[in-house]
Order: sequence, then structure tokens, then C-alpha cells
Amino acid sequence: MQAVHDAPQGGGAVIEVRIARDGSAAAIRVQRASGTAEFDQFALNAVRSVASFPPPPSGAPTPFRAEITGR
Repeated sequence: MQAVHDAPQGGGAVIEVRIARDGSAAAIRVQRASGTAEFDQFALNAVRSVASFPPPPSGAPTPFRAEITGR
């Protein structure tokens, strides 16, 4: 069963992920809140559920940011 969340009026949340050299998430935080705490928590949990990320290329800028929007 998959949870579906509607994005709040005005958009989604921007999640910032700092990725360690081994591909693990060193830090995950809400960089820009959506205005709805439940949606922000859903977005954080979605990013946390990823077991690991590919290691960033040498010299890649960090942190990485992803905007998570609902439908």
C-alpha cells in the first residue's frame, strides 16, 4: 500500500541532503517548509527511506537539494 499526500496550496517542501563520500546521508533537513507540517514530515521520511545514494563525484557541490511536491 502506497501513501499519497497532496501538496499544500503554494507548492511542496525543499529537502536538503548532505551526502557523505560513501553515499550515506550525513544530514537531512527541511530547507524550505511547505506550510503543512504533515507534508514536510512525509517529504523527510521519503528521503530518509532511501537506503543510500551514489557517492558524489569528486569536487561536486554539496549539499544537494530536492523539491518534493505532491499531486
